[in-house]
Amino acid sequence: MLFDALVGGTHLVNATAAELLLLIEEAPGLTTGELHARLVARVEASPEALPIAAVDEILQWLARLNIVAAHGA
Repeated sequence: MLFDALVGGTHLVNATAAELLLLIEEAPGLTTGELHARLVARVEASPEALPIAAVDEILQWLARLNIVAAHGA
């Protein structure tokens, strides 16, 4: 669960989204491809099990919620 102090709301995020948010916090400004590579390594998954399209979808969802800024490809 993620608390958004700006609006006082909470968002339920899955483990993958939570790990992605940690990566963004640790290294802001990474591209989607760089985030994907680091996320796959961090969760010890194969790129096929966690495709870049899934990471992009999570990033778009987080951006719509204004939790993260728009990201690069």
